[in-house]
Amino acid sequence: MAAQEGQPEGPMGVCFLTHTFPRLEGDALGSFLLNLGMGLQAQGVRVIVVAPHGPGLKESAEIGGLPVHRFRYAPERLERLAYRGNMHELVAESWPNRFLFLALILAFFWAALRVVTRERCQLIHAHWWVPGGLVAMAVSALTGVPYVVTSHGTDLFMVERRSLLVKELARAVFRRAKAATVVSRALQGFLSLKLGLPASGIQVLPMPVRLDLFETQATPPTDASAPRAPGRILAIGRLVKRKGLNYLIEACSILKDRGQAVELTILGEGPEASSLMSLAQRLRLGERVRFVPFVPQEALGPFYRDCDVFVLPSITVDHREREGLGLVLLEAMACGRPVIGTASGGIVDVVVDGQTGLIVPERDSQALAAAIARLLGDASLARSLARQGYDYVRANFGLPVIAGRTKALYQGVLRRGD
Repeated sequence: MAAQEGQPEGPMGVCFLTHTFPRLEGDALGSFLLNLGMGLQAQGVRVIVVAPHGPGLKESAEIGGLPVHRFRYAPERLERLAYRGNMHELVAESWPNRFLFLALILAFFWAALRVVTRERCQLIHAHWWVPGGLVAMAVSALTGVPYVVTSHGTDLFMVERRSLLVKELARAVFRRAKAATVVSRALQGFLSLKLGLPASGIQVLPMPVRLDLFETQATPPTDASAPRAPGRILAIGRLVKRKGLNYLIEACSILKDRGQAVELTILGEGPEASSLMSLAQRLRLGERVRFVPFVPQEALGPFYRDCDVFVLPSITVDHREREGLGLVLLEAMACGRPVIGTASGGIVDVVVDGQTGLIVPERDSQALAAAIARLLGDASLARSLARQGYDYVRANFGLPVIAGRTKALYQGVLRRGD
């Protein structure tokens, strides 16, 4: 593709704007964006990342081969908004945090403007409409560099419960973008409904799965043996209400009361940790439930390999917030594990009931227990679902596939601008 007037010859330069990204090599936080960036670079796209600074981080770093520029928005001891997974909640809870958020937006703008100009980027890719999309819209207006915006879920759900001003800002970000993407069909419908945008103009483009990390560490589905006793259940995710992990713990209690031996491992950290631990104790599950802090993505393979069933029991919170996609389901499927998910948000894009896994209703511990028992008791079904899930992930969510689709999106945007 020929370079645009005033743009450098050579690889396409794209600036990622994001408020979450791996802080160090091996950090699980925002690893899907790192994976996407690495996949794009492997296909000849030059990716530069702009993200907030945080305590103990370097202002300039290289992670996974991607240059990362981190901007300061307050004295280091006050940089508390990013890298916690709940920026929208922190901003809503106090006026000091709202002023801090304004400082973050301004610092983000100046940092993005400097990087886009200095690196002569041809395109900006904002992840989440706020804060990245707002910044991209402003930088694009000043520089003429087009931008693409991707919603991952939480940024859209806040539109429904905030003021009319917030909704209008979101609508402006998406309408002025040269392309808008979401990670699931559920988000596509939600965005179209809440902001009045045509669904045909919103592309569903999920985040990728690093098949190279999981295929080499997994037991192939065709070699899966009969489930062991006790059956080993695994759940991975941030410990927040939206993940519905209390229902999974209750399901394990139901199975225990029915005389079925199971062990549950919950891998993750978050504000619901103490509540979930207390629930497990109250239900007298003892050593049947094990809590493990987050580990690097590269170290997840043994956890997936060691389980008989992987479960993501996500729920809709306050009639708004729901699962954007459920990448951990895809990782488990790439490892050849049978999966169970709930009919929440984008999970139904990943789990086709009875084909690539099992779907149960939200907030239904009894149904969850029945689905777990079904897979533990039917090795043939478990192997069939695991094989179909494995093939589905390879065909639709592998890093080369998603990076290729993303690059094609970029090329289409730049061609329309020629």
